[in-house]
Amino acid sequence: LTHMESLRRQYSASVATDMSEAERVEEVVREQLFQHLHQEVPFLTRQENRVWEVLPDGVLHIQQDIQVPSKRHARMLTARGAAPLKIIARASVKELENIFGCRVKLGLHVAVKARVAPEQ
Repeated sequence: LTHMESLRRQYSASVATDMSEAERVEEVVREQLFQHLHQEVPFLTRQENRVWEVLPDGVLHIQQDIQVPSKRHARMLTARGAAPLKIIARASVKELENIFGCRVKLGLHVAVKARVAPEQ
């Protein structure tokens, strides 16, 4: 109980998480991967934020690589004109705009990288 009290004092009441903004973006996209892909792909992906900048008009611009271990897994995201990836991006943007309180421009890119190990 004492440990829990010290953890509560570590963050102000206005802070809902101890994750960085970049980690929050990764978590939101990962959540959407799980919701929209019903196979093993979410468990085999790794994400990397490549671009993180606030544009002059106040829009948060994020580019993220979704690394998968094979072309077969990449096709699951890029099939039908990248329809699954676009759905994931739209849902992620909606949630990120609520979190950050500004417009978000999110670019998701699929990259095949052998031996992708999920982050632990």
